[in-house]
Amino acid sequence: MRARVNAFFNVLFAVGGVAFQFLAGALWQFIPYRAVAVLLGGMAVGSVFLFIVLPAADNRPVYEAERS
Repeated sequence: MRARVNAFFNVLFAVGGVAFQFLAGALWQFIPYRAVAVLLGGMAVGSVFLFIVLPAADNRPVYEAERS
């Protein structure tokens, strides 16, 4: 199960990296670079909180699994 979660994470990370680069480029046409950096950085921190910190009890069994 942990290998599947890691593979899914890696795919999402790669796709998200490309998508955020396009989004940053598109936003830079309308707002200053610092504002884009703060906005996308805030989204990144918010997603970490939303997907890792809040469901910590659900994530713990996956990442602390032991082989039997």
